Amino acid sequence: MPRDAVGGYLGLFSPHTALKNTSRNHIVAVEFDMHRDEWDPPIPHIGIDINSISSVTTVAWENKQLGVATVSATVAYDPVAQNLSAVVSNDGPSIGHVIDLTTVLPEWVSVGFSGATGQLIELHKILSWTFSSSFN
Repeated sequence: MPRDAVGGYLGLFSPHTALKNTSRNHIVAVEFDMHRDEWDPPIPHIGIDINSISSVTTVAWENKQLGVATVSATVAYDPVAQNLSAVVSNDGPSIGHVIDLTTVLPEWVSVGFSGATGQLIELHKILSWTFSSSFN
């Protein structure tokens, strides 16, 4: 984690690397974003980030979903189709992006969660999650 990874940088970037799409970052993320930063679209959204805090693709997260107490989301990668996708339950949005993860990520990676609210307050709870990986 960079020493100066504060605020909207999610502990992944510093102010110097956040908007530089450089292969040295080795980061792929799906963001469920309620707080608008200068690099975000002007609405709550789901985005896919590749080596930058600025999403390569986004989809609006409608207000009808935001009031739901518990939301289920599935993030999946299809290595044959090279498609990274996220789907939100209860008629929520879905998003996908074609990417060959073997060209972006090293052989060994860390998988986890990060959250930020700017100067606002919001509760993020991960009630359960699973991870499996196979490129066969």
